[in-house]
Amino acid sequence: MSNDVRSAKPGWFRGAAVDLSRKLCILMFLALLLISACLCFSQFGIMAWGTDLSGELNFVLFLGPVALCVAMLGAVPGVALAFITGILIMIRSWWTPTTIYDFQMSDPFLSVASITIGAILMAAIVTPAARKWPPDPAIGVKTSKRIGAPRITSNVIGCLVLAFTFSYGTRGLLYLFVTPGGAEYNYAETIQGYLSSLSSPLVFLEAVLNGAILSIACIWSVSSDASRRTGRLSGSWGFSLHVAFAQWLSFSLFILFLLASSVSFCVETVTASKDADEQIMSELRYLQQQVASHKEDSSVESIANGFSTVFGGTVMVIRDHTIVSSNDPSCVGKSAGELIGSSGVDNYDFLVQQAATNMITGHDESTKEFQACRALLDDDYAYVAIEPLSKMYRARTSALLYNAGFMLTVLLVVFFVVRELLNRIVVAPIHRTNETLGHITHGELARRVDERNVIEFDELSTGINATVAALKDTIDEVAQRNAQDLMAAKVIQESALPREFPPFPDIDRFDIYASMKTAKEVGGDFYDFFLIGENKLGFLIADVAGKGIPAALFMMTAKTLIKNYLATDIPVNEAVDAANHQLCLGNDAGMFVTTWIGVLDFETGSLSYTNAGHNPPLLHHDEQWSWMRDVSGMPLGLFDGIPYDRFEYQLAAGDTMYLYTDGVTEAMDAEGNLFGEDRLLDTLTLYTGMNARSVSVGIRRAITDFTLDAEQSDDITMVTMRYGVPPEKYAVMVLPADVKQLVHVQNFIHEELHRRNAPKSAYNPLDIAAEELFCNVCHYAYPDAEPGNPGEVRIGFEYGANPPSLTVTISDDGIPYNPLAKPDAVTPDDIATAPIGGLGILMAKNSVDDMNYERVDDTNVLTFRKSW
Repeated sequence: MSNDVRSAKPGWFRGAAVDLSRKLCILMFLALLLISACLCFSQFGIMAWGTDLSGELNFVLFLGPVALCVAMLGAVPGVALAFITGILIMIRSWWTPTTIYDFQMSDPFLSVASITIGAILMAAIVTPAARKWPPDPAIGVKTSKRIGAPRITSNVIGCLVLAFTFSYGTRGLLYLFVTPGGAEYNYAETIQGYLSSLSSPLVFLEAVLNGAILSIACIWSVSSDASRRTGRLSGSWGFSLHVAFAQWLSFSLFILFLLASSVSFCVETVTASKDADEQIMSELRYLQQQVASHKEDSSVESIANGFSTVFGGTVMVIRDHTIVSSNDPSCVGKSAGELIGSSGVDNYDFLVQQAATNMITGHDESTKEFQACRALLDDDYAYVAIEPLSKMYRARTSALLYNAGFMLTVLLVVFFVVRELLNRIVVAPIHRTNETLGHITHGELARRVDERNVIEFDELSTGINATVAALKDTIDEVAQRNAQDLMAAKVIQESALPREFPPFPDIDRFDIYASMKTAKEVGGDFYDFFLIGENKLGFLIADVAGKGIPAALFMMTAKTLIKNYLATDIPVNEAVDAANHQLCLGNDAGMFVTTWIGVLDFETGSLSYTNAGHNPPLLHHDEQWSWMRDVSGMPLGLFDGIPYDRFEYQLAAGDTMYLYTDGVTEAMDAEGNLFGEDRLLDTLTLYTGMNARSVSVGIRRAITDFTLDAEQSDDITMVTMRYGVPPEKYAVMVLPADVKQLVHVQNFIHEELHRRNAPKSAYNPLDIAAEELFCNVCHYAYPDAEPGNPGEVRIGFEYGANPPSLTVTISDDGIPYNPLAKPDAVTPDDIATAPIGGLGILMAKNSVDDMNYERVDDTNVLTFRKSW
């Protein structure tokens, strides 16, 4: 987002919350205003702490919302809040003045001016630092992604300025505007008194502590807001629903506590003031009655002697501006102006104001304690009571503390109860739902959400379960369709590869066999062999980088190109050059293929070949196996225009070539060990002189024994070619007479069934017959067998085309043994419910079409056939 988000709301919101929405900024301002009002109308606005510095240390808490507003929302909202706060303080002081600060703040210069000026100075310090924040390039605004030293410093200095302005400014304005004038007024003494008050360590300590409290609150609030907004901008708020709800609930309860406390304070103040007025006026009326009854006997001067007030204050009877009677003997005979600052007692409000002024300026020792003054006038006398406010509002203070404690206890109970209910009803089910969704996300679609404690969660659970069920059905449908598509692709891929062996039964100059086992449904390996002219055989093996559909498509393209160019009977390296050129054109996917291509003149034994980055083949020549490590060039599809070299070799009759892809040497067991070239060479040595199929089947058996249950990681493709020998007519595999070799028997048969596109119904019957007969040979054919010499079993098969059938032969050189000679076991009508034991041969007979035994030249031969 390139535009500054400040343009989306009024420009006066310029504090740390600049990138919040306008509604949130207004809501924050109203919340701070509500907190200010609560603090102004309760004793929490100014909290006093007794000290030994000749007075009390006052913590002016109503400055906190002002400082937070300046730091969070900017200069204009902060100054506006300060102005409104000053007005609220003044209204509170006019309404029920109860403390020295109330009388001070009743003047607009002291309340409105001092706080507003302090807020202006704080904003002047904080705002420039906020503008110097580095912008976030992702959203184009200055954000609180990092709270640096300039920002912290500006907030601390701004808060200290606000605190010092209020503490010292209040006293300065007090001396300038509240100190009474008159004949005795001396400006020099006023200034000297002001300077003396400024040097007080108590005032300085008060300003520092208030500034520190404000600074901590501002820095915490700005940092907390920055971390939340940074988390929101990056997609996460960084804390849980439980914590977020607890924060908002505690904030709401805090405002509710302040609001309840301020209301309670105001109610208790009004009640206490009303009760005190009634009691004081009752005492003054009693005093008036006493004076009226003693006017004639001249004993008025003694009426107030020993008079005891409810609050322990002072009462006076004034006549002609002179105190004629009082319960304080030191006041008798003095003029009223000396004590209450008036030459007369013409009105009640004036007496109260002057008494307060005397107390503040300390004109008389008797008014050092802040007191309230009440007066009653008649034609001859004025009756005045001066009562200490600390005693008048003693009941109010205790009631307020009780109410505050009670409300705090109730709110804490509400907080913990609501939080626990939220955790049980909302948060815990959400966590359990998220946990279940996590399992579903990881593919466990059988999981179900079962949160039924409330209607909303019941509907949510039903909706999620329905969605997951629909998703599972869709995935199953897609998976089934993909499986069908992959199966079709596998059939197409396999049909493009030669699968008929021997491929050229009429040519007796070579024997060739190939096999491919893909790691996935479709693979990237391929092989091919075909005749070129009348006396040449082209054969190749290749490995495309990658697996799956893309590799299969690239494989088909490469195979077609290579075969087409070789079919023209041009030199093998030129055919590779041409194929490489075509594969490089439009190869945006960057795929490539390694390949080994050979052209054999089977009349002369001359071999011409090219190796384009493929694994080196193995050649058996002169009674030994060796690697053909000649490399002609890079894999096909990478670089166009690079020529490929051609190599020549003269084969002799009986030579065998073994070609393979890296899926053979890189086959891994469960521990990650590779089959490797050395193990491949050792295995080939065991099958020296055997036909091409036996060599390939033997390598496949060795790989299966090595990997066991480990998952196949790559395609396994092999091509074996023997020169100068006729092609095999029947497939034969030689195995030790060990029941552990049964898996190789079944794989050997399955491979042929797969090649012949046999239906799945033909697999299981042949497996049953092969298992029973092979295990019989292993158990009984070689009674003198030893672990190192278990005997030998030969498995062969022959395919019949009309009808399609497979005839399997199991032969051994053991003792004469005919497992079919035993009579059939007696069985129930349903063979599936027959008891275990004695039914193996019968089951084998019933699973195939024909089964025969014969002894030929000291060899046991078992034959069975299955048609489809």
